Amino acid sequence: MKKIIFLAALLAVSMGAAAQNFYTFTKSEATYEDLTDAVSINNGEVWLFLDQYGPFETPFPIYIFGQEFNQFAFTDSDFTFFDMNEGISTFFYPLLTITMDKGYPESSQSPVSYKVEGEEGSRILKLELQNAALVPELIFQEPTPTLSTFLNYQIWFYEADNSIEYHYGDHNITDLTLLNEEGMPIVILELYNFIEEETERAGLVTGAVENPVYMEFASEEDFPDNPEEVLTLSDIPQPNTVYRFELNPASVDGVEKPVFSIYPNPATEIVNLSFYETIYTEYAVYDMTGRNILSGTINGESNKQISVESLQSGTYVFKVGNTTKKFIKK
Repeated sequence: MKKIIFLAALLAVSMGAAAQNFYTFTKSEATYEDLTDAVSINNGEVWLFLDQYGPFETPFPIYIFGQEFNQFAFTDSDFTFFDMNEGISTFFYPLLTITMDKGYPESSQSPVSYKVEGEEGSRILKLELQNAALVPELIFQEPTPTLSTFLNYQIWFYEADNSIEYHYGDHNITDLTLLNEEGMPIVILELYNFIEEETERAGLVTGAVENPVYMEFASEEDFPDNPEEVLTLSDIPQPNTVYRFELNPASVDGVEKPVFSIYPNPATEIVNLSFYETIYTEYAVYDMTGRNILSGTINGESNKQISVESLQSGTYVFKVGNTTKKFIKK
């Protein structure tokens, strides 16, 4: 299972603290409400933790750690976004555990769904896992396992500012050993390179659940000596809790991994780069052999026009800071 492998990698100290967090973190409270008139993902089918549903097209580009995604799925009991061309995917763990349909094997009692709300430019994509049971309950309980536990959560993605929220609904989990093999409440968002089979960046909410802190990891340097303590929450977030991950302006301006869109694509004469914030960095264009064709700087701009008229027809890679995007020259 990908989440167990990921946890083992963390506890084996395979990642380190990032110099600059990509997101800022806040905790708040808001009344949790089940989605109404939502689009069903499992279509009333009983689902297990290895089942896959999707892909589904996103209503607007979703950016996670500066990487653009336009498709999502529900797979291995979690929501994930992916880009097959780039070999990149994301995993969202409001609570690191393995879930399944509470009605197994007879009839579904755990709807999986999504909904889009708001007007264009300020839409919210909401994903929901409702009344899900915990698979470890079946594994750990003796001699007759039952599915008595339940978990509810939603993940929201904001078009206007690319922020992400975890919304926690009701649960009845009191035995933390039922969460996973380690018995740890762990909250994660992760950018994963499935070609290289490595995590490119991950954010974790840790510490006391009453006053949690946010940490990001991206390298092997400066990793703490006590990962089991640093990576975990003291308890499961209470119902009506909201964890918000908002773009850190310092990270965007520092252009560690800037969020930008490129259009038109394909292009004939001009390529437009549009950024969430004004940035200061260098850009470069590479052909598919890795040869640098064009380069320049972006000095405090949120929009940049670049001439590609001199390029031959073909596929190229635009690199801005540490973010890359493919485009086609007609």
